[in-house]
Amino acid sequence: MLIDLYETLVTCDFEPLHAVIAEQLDVPFGVVRAAYDATRHDRGTGRYPSPEAALGSIVTTCGRDADPALLARLAVIERDFLAGAVQLYPDSLDTVRWLRDAGVRTALVSNCSPATGAVVDDLQLGAELDVIVLSFEVGALKPAPEIFLDALERLDAAPAECWFIDDQVSYCDGARRLGIRAVRIVRGKPGAATGDAGDPRVESLTAARDYLGIG
Repeated sequence: MLIDLYETLVTCDFEPLHAVIAEQLDVPFGVVRAAYDATRHDRGTGRYPSPEAALGSIVTTCGRDADPALLARLAVIERDFLAGAVQLYPDSLDTVRWLRDAGVRTALVSNCSPATGAVVDDLQLGAELDVIVLSFEVGALKPAPEIFLDALERLDAAPAECWFIDDQVSYCDGARRLGIRAVRIVRGKPGAATGDAGDPRVESLTAARDYLGIG
């Protein structure tokens, strides 16, 4: 079983962090948001190996000097924010543990920058899932095949043996192109879990357990 992180296992509103960074850099909020979007690929594929380096790409894209002292301060701000703002959904650990009890090996597959490494550690997800696959470590972002294939190799599983759960349509489609069955999770959107056979949807991981019929 391959499982996404953000908006699947955990939730986080990143806008307050972006607002604080905008204040620290003395630039408009929209400039910071645009910088995050512009650097997303490089931050998520390992070009910047540390949280400080990834933040440096944000700072320079905003037109500011990436002073080491500034980057160290921003890294602390980011670390403290994520420690409080990233929250597991109530059904996440129950589902992961249920899968393990049912004999299903699990892999976390996340598009993320280096800051997420601390999130995974804080939540002790390495002890809950069999494999942790983070895009900045693998050098590939979903829906690219490489990140899925890395997870399959670590699980020693064939595509047809696996399911993938994610909230993004394109990521589910990327898994399906490799022969991995996928179901899309649409948390907090009443009535949205009504997809067809080509786009099965569930509203929670608890509902995914029932849909997959494992155990």
